[in-house]
Amino acid sequence: MMLSKKNSIFWSFAILVLLFGLFLPTFLSLPQVQRPLFDWLSRSQNLELKAEKAGFSWLGKQTFTKLSYASEEVVFQAAELEIKTPFWKLLTFNLNNLLQPKNHFQIAVKEGFLQMEKFKGAVLKQINGTCLWRQKKLTLDFQGATALGGSFLINLTQFKNEQKGFLDLKDFPSAFIEKAFGLEGLFSAFAGETFSLLSDFLINNRQSPLMIALHSRQAKAEAELFFQKDGLSLKKAARLGFFFDPGYLSSKAKKNWPFLSEIRSVTPAEITISPEQFFLSWPFELKQLKIKSAQFNLGQMKIKNRAGFEIFLGLLKNQLFFNLDQLDVWFAPAFFSFSGGRLNLSRLDFLLEKAFFFCAMGKIDFKVQMVDGWLGITAAALNRAFGLKNLPSDYILPLKVSGSWNKIHLESKQALQKITYLIARQSQKKNFLGPFLELLPVPEEERIFPPSLQPPPWR
Repeated sequence: MMLSKKNSIFWSFAILVLLFGLFLPTFLSLPQVQRPLFDWLSRSQNLELKAEKAGFSWLGKQTFTKLSYASEEVVFQAAELEIKTPFWKLLTFNLNNLLQPKNHFQIAVKEGFLQMEKFKGAVLKQINGTCLWRQKKLTLDFQGATALGGSFLINLTQFKNEQKGFLDLKDFPSAFIEKAFGLEGLFSAFAGETFSLLSDFLINNRQSPLMIALHSRQAKAEAELFFQKDGLSLKKAARLGFFFDPGYLSSKAKKNWPFLSEIRSVTPAEITISPEQFFLSWPFELKQLKIKSAQFNLGQMKIKNRAGFEIFLGLLKNQLFFNLDQLDVWFAPAFFSFSGGRLNLSRLDFLLEKAFFFCAMGKIDFKVQMVDGWLGITAAALNRAFGLKNLPSDYILPLKVSGSWNKIHLESKQALQKITYLIARQSQKKNFLGPFLELLPVPEEERIFPPSLQPPPWR
């Protein structure tokens, strides 16, 4: 009798659990239940989640009306959101888990709104479209508007080894690109707050051309890339023009790239990358980037007069430089290569404050953020600073430059000794050793810089 009673209790409890499970989605769809449910989720996940109405089903579609989601990083709202996936998968919603071969789901958005919390202009609105995953095929089809009067159309399809897509972004917020690729304010500094992009591609087995045309208020880029097994190559020379503004840099970007916060473009800069032996890994890794040859012209820029410049300019004994917070710098075109995370810079000529002609060359290691190179004071600059008129026109006084980006060391002691020697060598009347020093040749170890490839633009 006791055993029968225990069985009765067990089966009654089992039936209750089964009924509760069967009707759980219906129970959670009740308005009286949804508000405390969303309040509990908001508190437990440290976010804000609201919906005027929600409908759940074990095997059907999950629907939300006037949904609002807000976290520290993003705000998302939708007049209607529909997710076609089983209810138990919604409970542990994770896009990576959903993108499994045996799964299939669809997300449809009507009149959506998306904003990056940290960027006021990073807003997408009137979002309409679907995301579909079925039989290992992923399809994205979205369109909408931006807060700054722009629009976007995104159509992407991926199935096995084939990817095709069409992107038409007009005045699209740069912050979304920075978030997607972890660029931390770098993209905005080059392109500005918004950009426009047009791209159309069809990729089979990762071997097909990819056309990209980008332009913004600060930048313009054109590239015809070709997908390979592990990355992309260039079909023809890529061209990039930009106007750099450090005002868009994030605090993290300023910490990681301190020198970028100290420069500002006055005229547009240009870079032309040769297609020869070019390779861009995908996904992108800086150490895998290969550029055999690229010509660049930084144009005219403003650079902060920081400690490294003070030591260097102190050699010229010109009080003007110490009273300036920023320096006018005019760069000549030059060449560089990039491999293994290191940039190799050929001779770069530049004019400081429209008066002093200098040059530089060396290596920059982006992996360890170190610099190893030379800074040169030309004969023209030495003549202007010290009246050294008898130097060969191609003479350059080299100064060794090394150290980290945060602390660059300039070896100025030896340069001071050489300047003293050159002054004494020219001073025949004021120094009794002058006639003898005049007979001595310029030391050969100073012939470090190669000749300029072309006359600088200020000549």
